[in-house]
Amino acid sequence: MKKITLALTLLTSMSFVFGQVSESVFLQAGYTNQSYYHLDNGEVTNVDNTNWDLAFDASSMGGSIRINGSYGTKLYLFGDANSWSSVDTVGFSWNEIINSDLSWSDGAFNSNSNSFTDYGWGEYSMISHFISGKTVHIIKFLDGSCKKIQIEKLLSGTYHFKYANLDGSNEVDTTVSKSDYAGKNFGYYSIQNDSALDREPIADSWHLVFTKYI
Repeated sequence: MKKITLALTLLTSMSFVFGQVSESVFLQAGYTNQSYYHLDNGEVTNVDNTNWDLAFDASSMGGSIRINGSYGTKLYLFGDANSWSSVDTVGFSWNEIINSDLSWSDGAFNSNSNSFTDYGWGEYSMISHFISGKTVHIIKFLDGSCKKIQIEKLLSGTYHFKYANLDGSNEVDTTVSKSDYAGKNFGYYSIQNDSALDREPIADSWHLVFTKYI
């Protein structure tokens, strides 16, 4: 089933007409919410869109990782996987990378992909059949604080990643498993709250999503 994303930039609510049916969805002041809508059954759910930082592709073959750019999260490529212990912003070129606005399969972490086995953040092995991380990124939040982050691997449907303060303190090693989000497009994670989030309805239960975009 194809999904259509309608991005709202000027209104916090939208009225729309399908045949003889007129409906409205409300995204709250500042577009803080996100609405999933079914053309026959109406709004499926209306959820907070400010409580996550990362979105991990939950499809069986997907490896997309997106950031919450609409809420001010920014991402920068620092270096290769060996640069984890040497992250330093002195002289760093803050070249922001963003999610694709054309495909959910191309998240900010997937930037600079060079081949069909290259996922940007990692490389797929035809021998081991898992994606091994190859990059270190800096992630910046709305309040201006930063952390370094490395997606280490995607193995047997589980994303393994770590993040820490830029000086290496407060390191967190954690995972997000696709199996926890069966039938959904993405599983979510809040770095600022150190927790995974299940915030999407089942993909087959909605047709439209009303949301804010960067």
